[in-house]
Amino acid sequence: RRVHGDTPCVGIAENLYLFDHQLDDTKSKHKGVHRELVANMKKGTISPEQPIKNQQDELIGMAILSGVGGKANPVYVSPGHLVTLETSISLAKSVTKFRICEPIRQADILSRKYLVDNYPWLYDR
Repeated sequence: RRVHGDTPCVGIAENLYLFDHQLDDTKSKHKGVHRELVANMKKGTISPEQPIKNQQDELIGMAILSGVGGKANPVYVSPGHLVTLETSISLAKSVTKFRICEPIRQADILSRKYLVDNYPWLYDR
């Protein structure tokens, strides 16, 4: 396989994972703060776009309420190689009809169809 260098990329995820600090008490504290952030975003008491910062208080991404009505959980957007955060957010919004960006949503739909068509016993429960 060949690795292509200098290829722009963007991170878009359903779940927030922060790996720069893995102590148990920090993870627990982070989960509580995150739950409160999501609840306030859904209520509309704060902006539907919220910064995600690491332990060093550096901006590493944004939590964004996407999809119809903004009632679902946010997606998490981060810049990858050669892409700014602003461009990452713009790109994520441009390919999102529902909560999940359309390329990932379509891949998920097709993979589930493939499994049902080729491995039906997995779904006969």
